[in-house]
Amino acid sequence: MCDEQATSSLMQVTHTKRQAAVQLCENGEHSTLRFSDSAMQAKFDRLLMKGSKDLLRNALGAKAAHPLSFLQESQPMTKATAKAPVISGQQDEFGDLKCGPIPDCGLLYDTLSLEWGGYKDQVDELKKTMDQNAAAWQEVKTNYDNELISLVAAQDICVAQLADATGKKNADMQEHTEKTEQKRVLDEEHHTEMTKFRTRISYIFSQDICGPIVIRNEVLKTSTDCAPKDIDDCDVTGWVAGACTVDCDDACPITNDGSVEAASCGGLRYMTRTAVVRNNSCGIKCPAFSVTQKCNQHKCPVDCAMSRWSGWSKCSADCEGGNRGKTRSILTKPKNGGQGCPAVATGENCNFGSCERDCTLEDWTAWAPCSMACSGGNQDRYRKVDIPIRGSGKCPSATSERRLQRQDCNTHECNGDEICIANQDLVVSVDGSGSVNTENWGLVKNFTGERWKRYKAEYYGQATMQIGVVLFGNGAIEEDGTISKAVLVEELVADMAVVQTAAAGMEHQKGFTNMAQAFILAQKLLQQRGRKDAQSAVMTISDGKPSFLFETTEKAIELEEKGIMKYMVAIAEFPGSSEWALMRQLASKPSPTNTVRVPGFDALSDGGGPFVREAIAKFCPAAMSPSQTDEEEKARGYRLIYTKGYCGNLGRDMGKNIVDPDECFRLAQTTKPKGSDNYATGFSMGRRYRKGKCSIELLPFTCAEFAAWEAAPENPQCTSSWGGGFHKSRYYDWYALEPNCES
Repeated sequence: MCDEQATSSLMQVTHTKRQAAVQLCENGEHSTLRFSDSAMQAKFDRLLMKGSKDLLRNALGAKAAHPLSFLQESQPMTKATAKAPVISGQQDEFGDLKCGPIPDCGLLYDTLSLEWGGYKDQVDELKKTMDQNAAAWQEVKTNYDNELISLVAAQDICVAQLADATGKKNADMQEHTEKTEQKRVLDEEHHTEMTKFRTRISYIFSQDICGPIVIRNEVLKTSTDCAPKDIDDCDVTGWVAGACTVDCDDACPITNDGSVEAASCGGLRYMTRTAVVRNNSCGIKCPAFSVTQKCNQHKCPVDCAMSRWSGWSKCSADCEGGNRGKTRSILTKPKNGGQGCPAVATGENCNFGSCERDCTLEDWTAWAPCSMACSGGNQDRYRKVDIPIRGSGKCPSATSERRLQRQDCNTHECNGDEICIANQDLVVSVDGSGSVNTENWGLVKNFTGERWKRYKAEYYGQATMQIGVVLFGNGAIEEDGTISKAVLVEELVADMAVVQTAAAGMEHQKGFTNMAQAFILAQKLLQQRGRKDAQSAVMTISDGKPSFLFETTEKAIELEEKGIMKYMVAIAEFPGSSEWALMRQLASKPSPTNTVRVPGFDALSDGGGPFVREAIAKFCPAAMSPSQTDEEEKARGYRLIYTKGYCGNLGRDMGKNIVDPDECFRLAQTTKPKGSDNYATGFSMGRRYRKGKCSIELLPFTCAEFAAWEAAPENPQCTSSWGGGFHKSRYYDWYALEPNCES
C-alpha cells in the first residue's frame, strides 16, 4: 500500500483546499501528479519510469480543464444517484465510472510499468533487428572484402609471376642472342681450324706416314731379310676414353669473355687402345697404348629446385563441374646447363556431381525422457540432418515421421502421493510483483511451500534434488538506468528444510515484474553450483505479466540454448488469456507438458494440492509414488535398497544375460551362495557396462533392519560387518529379499 502520510493526504482532497496533497499542476502542455510530502514525492519520482510519467501526464493533461470531474471531489445530484447511491469504483445505470479509494500502489506501479515496458520492448526489438541487419551486412561486407583481398593477392601473385616470367624471357632472349653470336664465331673458328687440321692431317698422312712406307717398300723389294710381303706393321684400335675423375669443377675460373679457363681446372681421364696386329722386326713399332687427357673443364650444372605443392584451392563450383588449382614456387633457379623448371601451377576439374541432391539424415537419437511421470506421457526421438540438400533437392520436414517419432510412456495412473527423486538442479522463480496483491501473495507463498514436501534430496542412498529459490517482482529503475536485479532467496542446496525456511521468509516486493532478471539469476546459480550429470531446470510461478516482454523472451531463449529446461506455473483465470499464452510461449517445447495453469488465485486457497501434483508429474524427470512402489515390492517379495552400489561384497555371479530383476530374484531364492548352507538374502543387478550380470549374496540382516529400509528408503544403512558397508559403484543396484518375519 502507499505511504500512510501520502494516503491520508490524498483522502483529504477537496475543492476548497489549495494545499491538497495531490493537485493537477500545469506546466506548459504537460501535467503531472504532485504530492505535498517531499519524501513521498521523491520516492514516487524515483520509482515511476519515464514512459509511465509521460502516460500519466497525458492522462492528467486531458482532464486539466475539468479537474473536479477527474478527482471526483463532488458530483451533481441526479435522479439516478438519488435513487441509489453508487459505490465507489462501480458503474451506475448511466454507465458513469466513479473513482474509488486510493488503489493498490504496487498494482498501479506494475500496470504503468507494463505500458512503458511495451514501448521499451518495441525499441529493444527494433534495436535487435537493426543490430542483426548490421551484423548481417557486416558479415556480407567482410566476405566481399576478404574475397576482394584474396583476388587482389592472387592478382599480385599473377603479376609477380608474369613479371618474373617476362624478366626470365628477356634474360633468356639476351642470352640466346649472345649464345647465337658465340656459336657463329665458334663455328667460323671451328671451320678454320678444321680446315687447317685436315690439311695438316693430309700432309702428315702422305708425307710422314705413307711416304716412308712407300719408299721403304721400294727399297726392300730386293731384300731377302725383310721382303715387303714379310713386313708386319703394328696396327692399333681407336682410343677408348675412361671415366673422368670429376663430373664438374666449380673452381674453373671465368674469363672476361664469359668462357671457362680450362688450363687449371677439371679432372683427368685415361685414353687407352690395344694392338690389333703386333709388328715384327721389319715393321713399324706400336705407338703408346695410353695417354692422360684433361676432362670436364666446366662448372657444375645446377638443376631447378621446386617447393612442395600447395593444397588444392576451393572448387569454383559446388556442382555441375568446376575447377581448382594448386601452386608451387621456385626455390633454386637452374644454371650452368642444369635441368630447367617445370610448371609452377596446375589445375583439374572438380565437383562433377549434379546440383540436385537430397539431404542425408543421421541415425536416430535415444528416446527423450517421458513428458509425464504418470497418467500417460510421451517421449520423442529424432534424426538430425547430416548433409543438407543442394539445389532443388528434397528433405523431410522436422515433423515428418522419417525424422520424428513419438511413443506413449508412463501410462499408469497417478496415485496422488508422487514425490520427485530425479537427479535435477531446480531453481524455483517466484513472482512477488505489484500485480500480485497482498492477499494473493500469501496464497502464492503457501503454494510454493507445499511443493517442498514433494522433493527428496536423497533416495536409495544417492543424492537426487538440489533446489534454489529466486524472488522477482522487485523491479525498479536504478540510478544508472538499469533494472534492479532479482532477489536471491537461497542458492542451490540439497537440504529441503533450509529451502523451506528461506522460502517462508520471502517478502512481497510490489515492484514491476522483472522476470528477465530472474532468468539471469537462475542461470547464474545453475552455472555456479549445478552438477554436471544433473538436469538443469528453472520453474517460474507467475501471473504471466512481465514488464519487458522482449527482454524476457530473449533471456528465455538464452536458457534454452544452454540446455536449461523452463517449466511455467501460470496463474491465469482463463485458458484463452494472453497471460496463459505467453507462459506457454516462454516454456520449453512441447509446451503442454512443461506448463501448468492455475485458474486464478482463488484456486490456491487450499494450498493448490492438485496443481502441485500436476507440476510434479509434468516437471519431474523421475517421479514415484511411495505407496504404489511399496505395494509392488511387497507383492514381488524383494525391495530395491541402494542404487549405484551394493551392500557388503559382490557374491556369486549367476549369469551375464539376466536383465530382469524378477529372474535374478528367482535365482536367489533357489541358489545357495558358495560355501553356505543357506539361500541368498540379496542380489546385485548390473547396470551400464555390467548390464546383464546377476550376483547373489548372503547377508545376515534382521527383520528390524529390513523394516528400517522400508520406513526410510532415503538413506539406508549397511552394517559395516557385512564386508565394509555399502560400496559405491556406477555398475550395480542392490536388492534385498523380504525375510520371513512371522515367526
